[in-house]
Amino acid sequence: MAQDGQAIGLAIVPDSNPGAGHYYRSDHFSLARVGVPAFSIGPGDLYQGHNQDWGLQKMRDFVAKDYHHPSVEYRRVGHNCFPPLAIAGCRGSTSRGAS
Repeated sequence: MAQDGQAIGLAIVPDSNPGAGHYYRSDHFSLARVGVPAFSIGPGDLYQGHNQDWGLQKMRDFVAKDYHHPSVEYRRVGHNCFPPLAIAGCRGSTSRGAS
């Protein structure tokens, strides 16, 4: 998965906010408990032209104002990251023989 991500300019990084418990509250945890590899693909915190603090503040704003609210829309999040993330996810699943 790391090589697939690197091929399109993405990197695997640890959760920048593990104390929030997003992994344990997600469907991934139930899958991982029974041996199914599960991970999240997201835009991360570092955006071209901005420092990491900017990205962390954008995430805090998103969680406070839009996360799990009717106000969230694909185009509102729009940091131009979703096409590469979709490619990385598809490459990861197809290169591992998943269907």
